[in-house]
Amino acid sequence: MKIAPFVMMRQSASIGILDAKTHAMNRVDLKLMNGIKPYEVLQVLALKDKIFAFYTTLEKSEMTLWAIEIAPTNLMPKGKSQQLTKVNCIGIFARLGSTRFDFATSRDHSKLVIIKKDDSIEVLAYNQDLQQLWKKEWPRAIEQGHFFGHAGELDNDGNFFIAGEWTTSKFPSLGDGPKQWVLWSLPDNGLHETFLPLTLDDREISQVLIRKLDKELICAGLFSQGSHRTEASGTFVMKINTETNSVESTKQTQFDQAFIDSTRLITRRSGASFETNNSSTFSGLKNYRLQHLNVGPSNEIYLIGEYQTADIGYSYSHYDFGAILIAKLTLEGQLEWVRTLNKMQTADKRYSSYLLAYVKNKMCFLFNDSPKNTEVSSRTVRQFNGFASALTMISVDDNGNCERQLITDKTGKEGMIIPKFGRQLSDGTVLLYAKNRTKSELGILRLN
Repeated sequence: MKIAPFVMMRQSASIGILDAKTHAMNRVDLKLMNGIKPYEVLQVLALKDKIFAFYTTLEKSEMTLWAIEIAPTNLMPKGKSQQLTKVNCIGIFARLGSTRFDFATSRDHSKLVIIKKDDSIEVLAYNQDLQQLWKKEWPRAIEQGHFFGHAGELDNDGNFFIAGEWTTSKFPSLGDGPKQWVLWSLPDNGLHETFLPLTLDDREISQVLIRKLDKELICAGLFSQGSHRTEASGTFVMKINTETNSVESTKQTQFDQAFIDSTRLITRRSGASFETNNSSTFSGLKNYRLQHLNVGPSNEIYLIGEYQTADIGYSYSHYDFGAILIAKLTLEGQLEWVRTLNKMQTADKRYSSYLLAYVKNKMCFLFNDSPKNTEVSSRTVRQFNGFASALTMISVDDNGNCERQLITDKTGKEGMIIPKFGRQLSDGTVLLYAKNRTKSELGILRLN
């Protein structure tokens, strides 16, 4: 397995090519049109046959979004950065954290949606040279309440869909105020936007991801039962007719107790000789967070999530990442199989693991782990150690068979890469947004 990433440095405002064997960095200056160094690299998109990096600059409480083209052949910037949009940052940091923009693209990559964090949505369309064709805005004018988007989808006709929670509380995660899951539809012509309530009888939706298929919109996710709203009890698939804005069918599948029991982990601290079963923290499917909804070539549905729980003993930004959850469902909502890929990471939330791509008909996950954790299904896993970690990949085929392997012999600061998201370019190439301990942020990963 070969790795050939390149990185964009936040502090040095340059692009470099990182050699996987020697780890030597060959940097190229990033030419900015406005001369201001990037504040944060937000997203990387493969539009048509080109690659664009989107980053922000911050000046006098005003954040500006920029785009720059990167040549896929030599991985160098082409031309100057282009300014896209601005957002007023006053009050944004405290209310919404560090992310100010969200993105979505149409299936043919001809349109780009930017969700700004100042209560508005911008839709922009580009040609292959990233020249702006048109721009529209929708204000988030929801009377006597707040909308918190969780998943977005843009179809080829320019219609945008967002699944999220409507609430009267500004902080829904704290549990105060009534909540209602809704699907917000924004048509291309800007007229007749609609809100469709999403309900599951006596069960409560805990998480939703959406994907557009022809005239249908697929909503899939986890539902919960009982007193704790984050305790995942099963999966659901909901078909929505986007022309009539109505729910056509809903299928729910309850997890059996044997599977829930199998997700309880036994952890062993790195370098220690004892084991512990932390049943109060690792209570089955509690606090699983969905991160991806993939639709396969035969319309099979894959839900990918990860175990997360905040550790009050450290700080609000300290998380445990205990396992990756993969569920395969049919388009009718029938649950075919569920797998959990055990690992143990106790670190800042940026150490999360993410689905990268399909490589040779397998789903690939990349994360940092102890080199001593060699078994896929072992319930005894060593805790993540940032000074003795190695880049690890788990691949899963259509039948749920898993394979785990180390793809680098470098550990710790020298070789650690923290994946944030991946985007498939070809069967063996993945566009990777990642970090290592020296704050490298952007790369290409080639898997052979």
